[in-house]
Amino acid sequence: MKERNEDLKKELIKESSDEVSREGALNRIDEADIPAEDDFVGEFPCGVFVNDSVVKEFEVREMDGADEEALNAIAKKNGGAKVINRLLERCIVRIGSMYQKDTSADAWRAKIASITIPDQDYALMKIRSVSMGKELECSTECPECGSKIKTFFSIDELEVRPYAGDESQLVTFNLPRGYVDEKGEVHKEVRMRIPNGLDREIALPIARRNESKGVTLMLTRICKFTDGYPMSEDVLRKMKLRDRQEIEKQNRDLVAFGYDLTVEAECPSCGLEFPVALSNVLKNFL
Repeated sequence: MKERNEDLKKELIKESSDEVSREGALNRIDEADIPAEDDFVGEFPCGVFVNDSVVKEFEVREMDGADEEALNAIAKKNGGAKVINRLLERCIVRIGSMYQKDTSADAWRAKIASITIPDQDYALMKIRSVSMGKELECSTECPECGSKIKTFFSIDELEVRPYAGDESQLVTFNLPRGYVDEKGEVHKEVRMRIPNGLDREIALPIARRNESKGVTLMLTRICKFTDGYPMSEDVLRKMKLRDRQEIEKQNRDLVAFGYDLTVEAECPSCGLEFPVALSNVLKNFL
């Protein structure tokens, strides 16, 4: 069991792009840290579409040995976002009145994949909390003197930012310049949705090899021109830099909810206090 767990941890850690070491965040937790409750019932910051209505309440259960074995097998073959989606499929047991046990496997898988990435990460943190405890450790390096630093913190210390958008989970905006097609027509108005678990599962393997290409693929999935002109990878590559930057800014603003994964670290050698960004490590807490 320990060897399988270590294999899964290593595979998940490969998916993070920040510079924080996370081995201690997983290895330090022992049985004394595991909370008494086995389940968590709460609300997604944004919510999930169920029968054309946005539902926020959900329930998760504690991970068990069967989950560990199943996820390890997936991690060895695929890793990354597919592991995240499969874990959520197994450990989210209810979304509103929609129960995992009463839903076909394909329908449940599709529903989990449709959850926005910030909501998925929020649920992952809750599964992490009930399964392995709330205390985490991150290791980093002082940017001033280069000293190695370990910082311990609790999940409860992290801010949960509210969702500021409306129930459509969409935003519509105009590009500063606009894309000019081969006929000379200008396309300026863009509609963007919040990226979800399926988007992450498709784009992440590409991003591992080429981050910019992965971002481009993601944007083609979540954006479209309101006049019907296709938002292809080629269009995004030919787009003026100002327009591309506007799309990326709108995307950042759209996903700015859920856990704020930033902790303050203090160097014991030189006394420098600095923030440690943990924006890509939720998947490594499991």
